[in-house]
Amino acid sequence: KVVVVSLILGLGFALFYISGLGEFANLETLKAHRHRILGQAKQYPSIITAVFMLTYIMSVALSLPIGTLLTILGGYMFGQLLGTVYVVTSATAGACIIFSLAKTVQGSSLRARAEGKIKIMEPGFRKNALFYMLFLRLIPMFPFFIVNIVPALLGVNLRTYVLGTFIGIIPGTFIFVT
Repeated sequence: KVVVVSLILGLGFALFYISGLGEFANLETLKAHRHRILGQAKQYPSIITAVFMLTYIMSVALSLPIGTLLTILGGYMFGQLLGTVYVVTSATAGACIIFSLAKTVQGSSLRARAEGKIKIMEPGFRKNALFYMLFLRLIPMFPFFIVNIVPALLGVNLRTYVLGTFIGIIPGTFIFVT
């Protein structure tokens, strides 16, 4: 199981770069295509919203380095309120995918590789998991993808994780969407 999940995640990450999406995913490209992007968002709002959210979910689940760009794009296409709702919902869903994978299939191998990061965060999660999740999401001391995995390895339950992630990323998301 560990090999299959690792292959899927690795394949997704490799395809992102091989396909050239890594070069396409930048602010200059957004600026150059702004009229087309906004036109598509107005013409096909439901489809564009679904594609945007699915793309965001998969980028988080695969830990692709385009979260900030997608967050800005969400604000650009949907405005402050809807952009924030779509980004927070999608980011939380994507984070839950990787959290669930870490908790079930890959937990033991990931724990062995992430031992140093786990030791730093373990006391906070043991004391009050929800408060610490909120703290880590509000004040990003560690990369988003690390905070997606470590709580699973420390036995944090899904409800606490979802609540801490969802609420904790709202302020930062709103700022970037704006």
